[in-house]
This record gives sequence, structure tokens and C-alpha cells, in this order.
Amino acid sequence: MKKLFVILFVAGLATSCNNAANPEQRMKDSLDSITNLKKESIDNAAEQAKDTIQQSNDSLKERIDSVADQTRDSLKK
Repeated sequence: MKKLFVILFVAGLATSCNNAANPEQRMKDSLDSITNLKKESIDNAAEQAKDTIQQSNDSLKERIDSVADQTRDSLKK
């Protein structure tokens, strides 16, 4: 994840350096690039956390259903 952030940051800086004639615009572009990278990084982390939680939740539900089925089967005997 850090490597992706660094690559995107360097790419953003390289792109913003093309505006060398206007230092204010260059600074704004650099800050915009950093802001966008941070937002993307946070969004990716949130999506991964959501997926992990969903998988854990699904696994837990399956296990509870399995235990409930086993209990019902043992009570029928």
C-alpha cells in the first residue's frame, strides 16, 4: 500500500512540475495530488475493512447455522 502511495505521489509531483511557469498553480496541483492520494488510500482501506468484516460475518453465520443444525439433529434422536 505504501509503494502505491509513493508511486502515485511521485506521478502527481511529476505532473505538477509541468506547470513550472506558474509556481502557485504548481503548488496547488501538488497539494491536490496529495489530497487525492490520501482520499484514495483511505477509501481503499475502508473497502478492504468492509470486505474483511463481511467475510467474518458470513463465516460466523455459517458456523452458527451449522451448530444449530447439529443441535436440532441431536435433539431429534
